[in-house]
Amino acid sequence: LTPADHVGKTVAEATPAAAAAVDPVVRLVGYTGHPVLNLEVRAAPASDPGREHIYLVSYHPAPGAVGDRPGVGVVVTDITDREEARALAR
Repeated sequence: LTPADHVGKTVAEATPAAAAAVDPVVRLVGYTGHPVLNLEVRAAPASDPGREHIYLVSYHPAPGAVGDRPGVGVVVTDITDREEARALAR
């Protein structure tokens, strides 16, 4: 899905495989209005199912993101290559 394809969708609709892990954080941010920053998540993406990737994920409140409902913005950065390079350098 492109970023635009995620707008207005629940976590389960946008990323069904990650919903169980992601949904509680999205609900927390939506309820408290406080961001959750730099959470490290490990998962094998559908585009590379045989390899676990490491992601740095930040969630932030996005008031009025979908009509009148508050939303939660998510920024995901794949840090797999960086972490593998660090491991090799040790």
